[in-house]
Amino acid sequence: MASDRLRASAARLVGLPERAGFALDGIGEGTLVVRAEPTGVQAVLRLDVG
Repeated sequence: MASDRLRASAARLVGLPERAGFALDGIGEGTLVVRAEPTGVQAVLRLDVG
């Protein structure tokens, strides 16, 4: 499921193992934007928590 992958990605971004994604069950919809530039890669994760 996409929401499971999103939770796993969010867990990794905050320094938790992917398996800890279940702790983020209160998260609503989210958006992950990844942009590659000559100087590196930038990723932004926006999550609804309301």
